[in-house]
This record gives sequence, structure tokens and C-alpha cells, in this order.
Amino acid sequence: MSFTSRQVGGFLALAGAILIGSMTLVPHPELIREAATNPITCLVCGEFGVVDVFLNVLLFIPLAIGLRLMGWPQLRAQVVLSTTSLIIELLQLKIIAGRDASLSDLITNSLGGLIGIWLADHWIGLLFPSATISRRLGLAAATLWLGIWTATAWLVEPSMPQTIWYGQIAAEDVLLDNFRGQVIDTRVNGRAIPSRRLPAADSGVIVDGFTGGHADVRARVVLGPPTLFPAPIVSIYDGLHNEITVLGQDRHDLIFRIRLGTGDRELHLPEIALPGVLATPGDTVEVAGGLDDGILWVESQRGPALERHAAALSPSWGWMFVMPWHYAMGSEGRFLTGLWVGGLLLAIAFWLARGTPAGRKTGLLILLAIVPLGLAALPPIAGFHAVDWSEWVAAALGVGAGWGLGQLSLARYPAAPR
Repeated sequence: MSFTSRQVGGFLALAGAILIGSMTLVPHPELIREAATNPITCLVCGEFGVVDVFLNVLLFIPLAIGLRLMGWPQLRAQVVLSTTSLIIELLQLKIIAGRDASLSDLITNSLGGLIGIWLADHWIGLLFPSATISRRLGLAAATLWLGIWTATAWLVEPSMPQTIWYGQIAAEDVLLDNFRGQVIDTRVNGRAIPSRRLPAADSGVIVDGFTGGHADVRARVVLGPPTLFPAPIVSIYDGLHNEITVLGQDRHDLIFRIRLGTGDRELHLPEIALPGVLATPGDTVEVAGGLDDGILWVESQRGPALERHAAALSPSWGWMFVMPWHYAMGSEGRFLTGLWVGGLLLAIAFWLARGTPAGRKTGLLILLAIVPLGLAALPPIAGFHAVDWSEWVAAALGVGAGWGLGQLSLARYPAAPR
């Protein structure tokens, strides 16, 4: 069954419109207080401003591609896209509760529209470029891949502000929900935590430990009803409202996160979860989370039964920084990380496989260089453990699939020399 460009465009336009509506027009009453803190004229807004900018650009690309493939003129499509964004911002400003309207959204949505229109006009040249362009695209993408892995390794290092820190026990109105159980006792790096400014002696031990990459946050709790959103059990913030660490509950799950370099760049913090361990109200449970020797971990103990989930910090975790929603990594994290590793390498291998015979040899050498550099050399240089075996499997599958698809594409879409 064949599809015309207009049919594909119609499908993309419909899917893009549904995506935009679901991401921008659904009320979030729990975010009213947070949304009110951001001025409408801000360009990089809120705690995760960089993430919002990135996602707002991506959001309008599918609709823009769809409209252009349907045959809409460039100017008409861009006017409709920018007008749609303006209407959404006005609705968020006056009608839809808990949505954050800003000038930044209008600009980035319009930019996403421009990118989508350009992609619709040049997609054939990007998918099936000449041999020269293929080599350039592959080399640029390989350089970008290695740059992403290097930046990720830098961003997942602990980054603790030298400020005054405050302990919080089941703090209210800090995250999106409140813990509904009872906290019996708490300890952070062996020190009892009060719900106030940390004493000087305790603060020194905790700050030094966190800065050195060692954190151990514990609490004994009587569980209450499940939360609807993330709620803190034990948390530490500083006087400037920067989050240092949170051990908390998200529905039935135990979650833990600690401040890393991503927090300084308005990106999401890597977060780990232990699913289903906080499901029974009235149970007394020992919960804990921490960071030790580059391993992020969380555990729950009910009587003699101990459950634990741990994951080593990895330069392959860049996908977590720009998630469009709150995400705490469970056992599925390996699979998602593998998709990130393999998917990016697939595109690189595809382009490099479409080069000239000499270019393909160079492309193989490039792939044989960047994968070991990113997955084998970079982690020990950055002080991390070796990456999980699944990342190597994903890399091999991505390179193999991309190279095979690139070779197959040459049969139907030969690469011109230039």
C-alpha cells in the first residue's frame, strides 16, 4: 500500500495537533503556585528552563512538517503555527489552570515551526544525501555523539552549592504532593536531621560527604495513602531554594535524587525508583537512598525483607536530562538507555555507509573510534564505573542496523559523488 506525500502530511499534522493539545491544554492545578512565579517576559523560565526551551522547539516540528507535506505554502504554514502558539499562550495565561504562559514559549514554538518547514522541504536530501554530504553529516553526527557523552559525564558529577542548608521532614508544598504517612526518625550521613537549618557540626559532615560523592539518606516511616505526585519524606534545600536531595514517595514507589551538575544547568536530575514498595498504608518501613562510589541507589526494608535498586552513573544517561515529564528510573532504565545509545549510532552509521568506497572505510574507522571512546575510555577518565553490558549491545545493534540500512538505501537511492 503506497501513501502520497499529502496523506503522510495529513497524518503528521493530525498527530502533531493532538500532541500539542495534550502537552499544552491540559490543566495542572497542582502547578498553579509554581507557574505564578515565572514572569511572562522570561526567555529561559523556571527550574528546568533549558528543558522547556528544548521541548518547546520540538513540540511544533511534527505539525509543521505535516502542513508543509500537505502542500501548504511556507509563509501560510508559519503564520498558522505562530498564531496557534499565541492562542495557546493566551489560554494558558487566562483560562487553563497551572500552565506557564511566556514569551519564551511563543518564540521557541515558532522556531520549531521554522525547523519543521525546513525539514519537510529537505528530508530527501537528509535521508539520501550525496556521498560527500553523507560523509560530512556522518562526521558531524559522530562528533556531536562524542560531545554529548563528554558533556553528560561532566554533568552527572556531584555539584553542591556552598550555601546554608536546611533539613526538611515530610515538608509540605515543596514538591507536587505531600507525604501522608508518619516519619518516625531520619538520618543523613549518620546525622539526625531536624526540620530547620542544619547545625554547623552536622552541616559540615553532610556537605563534605555530598561534595565528595557520598550520600546516605534514611528514614523510618509509617506509610499513609499513596501520593498522586512526588512527595518528600526527607529533603534538604538551601537558603536559595535549591534542592540538594530528596528521598520521597511517588504513588507506590520510593524515589531518590541528589543534586548533580544538571541542576546547575536547568536540566532534570537523574532519579532512581524502587517500584511498589510503599503500597500498604499502616506498614512501618525503613527507606533509604544514596550515592556512593558513583552508584545511585535506593532501598526499602520491611521486617527482614530488603529490596534494593542501584545503577552506576553513566555518560549514556543524557536522555534523562530532557524528559518532558517527571521520571524516576526503575529497571526499565537499561532499555531506555540502550535506545538512546543505539538510536543515535544508527543515524551516524547510516550516513557513513552511504559514502564512497574510500569514505565507507573511513566511516568504519570513525565508528570504531567513537564507540570505545564514549563507552570504554570516558567512564574511567570521569571517575565512573564501566558502563553496563547492555550499552555495548545497544551500540553494536545500532551500528549494525544503521550500516545495513545505509547500504540497502544505496540500491534504490544511489549516492551521487557530490
